Amino acid sequence: MDQVVMWGIFVSEDARRFPNFFPIAFFETREKAIEVIPGLPKDMNYDLLELPLNHNFAYFHKKTVSW
Repeated sequence: MDQVVMWGIFVSEDARRFPNFFPIAFFETREKAIEVIPGLPKDMNYDLLELPLNHNFAYFHKKTVSW
């Protein structure tokens, strides 16, 4: 398995509080993720994102990190 990405379905809420964007599913192929989306509840907003594997998405603010 030499794939360098995965596909994630995320729910986006307009809740005015953090977090308002969270994952609900991850798939190996875009096609499989697209097949699942029509079966999800219609009252939510969904985003399909392509995410690289083995990549650190952490964010460190200079004021909160003391090295």
